[in-house]
Amino acid sequence: MVCGKRFYAVLPDQRLKIEVDRDGFAAGRIIVLDPRLNRIRFELENRTGDTHTVLVKVTGTGKWSYEVVEGGNRIAVSNAGTDVVVKLQASQPLTKVELVKKL
Repeated sequence: MVCGKRFYAVLPDQRLKIEVDRDGFAAGRIIVLDPRLNRIRFELENRTGDTHTVLVKVTGTGKWSYEVVEGGNRIAVSNAGTDVVVKLQASQPLTKVELVKKL
């Protein structure tokens, strides 16, 4: 489910929640994920047009951890069963983010 600022994915053995404190998931853009949640790709939309910090909170349950990747660079790790809050610098209209399951 996508609600502009929140995304939830639920599998029998895993749940993943992504929340942003401002801006939102890019309108008209697809959140891409595979059936086992090994990789999730999305774009955040800068809705004010200025340069600012966006906080992205990643919450996962189950046994999997995720690397948080922006622009091809790992910027954080969300460990299994914990929350991580990542600061992203929004200076462009769109910011591409990817979560990659650590196997």
